[in-house]
Amino acid sequence: MISSEVDVWTNRNYVLALDSDYSWETLSSFVDEKIEMAINEANEDLDGSCSEEKLRLITYGKLVGYNGIHDGVTESYAKNSFELFDDRYCLNFSQSVYKDFSLTESFALHYTADAMGCSFNAGGYVVGTDKIGHFFAQGTKTV
Repeated sequence: MISSEVDVWTNRNYVLALDSDYSWETLSSFVDEKIEMAINEANEDLDGSCSEEKLRLITYGKLVGYNGIHDGVTESYAKNSFELFDDRYCLNFSQSVYKDFSLTESFALHYTADAMGCSFNAGGYVVGTDKIGHFFAQGTKTV
């Protein structure tokens, strides 16, 4: 999956059940595992030390993707792990508020049309799986 977009308007009156702590623990475990993999890979061919830049790039690849664009590793996990969130809603492009945007008005939406994200309730706030992707994609670039 390339990066996704979430439509928070179409189903804005749908009340999502509050997710259990299990959801966040599971997502946190996934992220911890990816970070541990990155540390191990960064130190693999060295004498036990690694540069900060090498570790940052490998961590970015494990959490976001390697192909030069945001391909949503963690975001895809959150969207496709049906046991992760108790209640969520997902729309396809043709059901979304974006369906009437032309290609020239929003190339990115058409480019990711097959990858509409899902929304879930995180601690009383409706969050889109795309925000998980934004968090890791932007967060690792600013560190």
